[in-house]
Amino acid sequence: MGATQSSLPSEPKLDSTSAGAETNGTLEEKTDATKISYHEDKSKEKELSGMDLINFKCRKRNKAYQKCVSKWYSEQFLTGKSMHQEEVCGDKFEAYRLCVLKGIKKEIWDKQSLPPPKEGSLLAEVMDDEEEAQ
Repeated sequence: MGATQSSLPSEPKLDSTSAGAETNGTLEEKTDATKISYHEDKSKEKELSGMDLINFKCRKRNKAYQKCVSKWYSEQFLTGKSMHQEEVCGDKFEAYRLCVLKGIKKEIWDKQSLPPPKEGSLLAEVMDDEEEAQ
């Protein structure tokens, strides 16, 4: 028997204008040429639930915080310029923290119809902030 060629379809070829930058399976850039990637993100959201969904939705804030801490560590802590990363990256941490807490409230607490969180808890503070905003 002779050698045969595979009848599998070839992978689509992408040029630089139609491909988004990917790192570890997450999109770093979204342009008009990568609108398909946006829809892929939305379909992935539908597949996830609970903490997996919260982590997915807060991934950009987490990445920004991690990048800030890494930069602070190498440029300020190791050189002895700063010992307090919260002064440099506190705003990014707060944005990530609020994203996670709001996600817990929406995706877990509300969906399970749990009783109100205990007074003084982090989740109670987030709920109080939301009520004040309304």
